[in-house]
Amino acid sequence: MDGATSLLAGAVLVASALRVGREDGLPKTLLPWRAHADRRFLFFLAAIFPVLVVFFQHVSSMPLFLVHELGISTAAFGFLFSINTLLIVLLEVPLIGRTSHWSHRKTLILGALLSGAGFGAMAFATGIVFVALTVVIWTFGEMLFFPGSAACSTELAPPDRQGEYGGLYLATFSVAFAVGPGGHAVLGRFGGRVLWGSTFLLGLLSAAMLSRLKEPERASTVSAAAAPSTAAVPEL
Repeated sequence: MDGATSLLAGAVLVASALRVGREDGLPKTLLPWRAHADRRFLFFLAAIFPVLVVFFQHVSSMPLFLVHELGISTAAFGFLFSINTLLIVLLEVPLIGRTSHWSHRKTLILGALLSGAGFGAMAFATGIVFVALTVVIWTFGEMLFFPGSAACSTELAPPDRQGEYGGLYLATFSVAFAVGPGGHAVLGRFGGRVLWGSTFLLGLLSAAMLSRLKEPERASTVSAAAAPSTAAVPEL
């Protein structure tokens, strides 16, 4: 029902925007979907997508792997959730402040590498202490990557199209959230080492793509749009 009402609302908004554009005689450049034709922005979304798929393993494949393959109790798994949340509450805002002078490319590449390395290291996990260390690694990746990508998305958008660009940016999260559980199939068929090795490779792929991303012209600091990652994605 929630999905159906969301689709209906989207259809109404699209129809309204098209009607207003026709009635006002607006040029095509002012009609909807300009973001869909922006090749640099689409490349940016394609570059962050692999990391998003990796990150959403924490709500899909990661619980199954830890509880069923490593024998970690559900209570201990809850403790791992709290590590992620506590680090974000205590360190994310100071970390953003310390890295605000970094380029978007540097922030995103490091975030992608830490995310891939953190999840990838679970291929060698044997107990909760090692897993906790991996959570720390990918949480730092999360704290860099998600605020940085939000800021970059905002600065790639023309001033009068930021809502449109932001909507497409967040839609990429939704697609990754839907695709992420596909890690179940990899885990079930090939095992944890293949799954987590794949997440490491996806992190490298994102980092390599982001290294080719041209900096937004207005990019100098992480802007106010770089809200803590809780505003962009569901947290642990």
